[in-house]
Amino acid sequence: MDKEQILGKTAEILRPLESANLLHNVQNLTLHQIATHPLIVLAVIIFFVTGIIRKSRTILFFLFAAMVLIILLRFAMPAPGEELTAMGTLPFFGGAILVGGVLLYYTFIKSE
Repeated sequence: MDKEQILGKTAEILRPLESANLLHNVQNLTLHQIATHPLIVLAVIIFFVTGIIRKSRTILFFLFAAMVLIILLRFAMPAPGEELTAMGTLPFFGGAILVGGVLLYYTFIKSE
């Protein structure tokens, strides 16, 4: 194989991982599809069990932030072809305030 064939195959393999394709897939997933996808369920279980066993706030905060991000991407992003309006950005602001508030509370305010 020459260099151009290898690059072509690599580009074809990595095409589903482009950010536009990932966002399109995340926007079109239903909560049922997310909850029943075996890799997602396995990853969440592994992170959750690891966070509980190690008592790692970082892992548990990561799971919380990831779930909020998935919910925001699913419900706040406009459909393809529609414009993002000022009212459409309110869920992003609310989600950012929620995640930031939880992280600040547990990091600086709550003591063990």
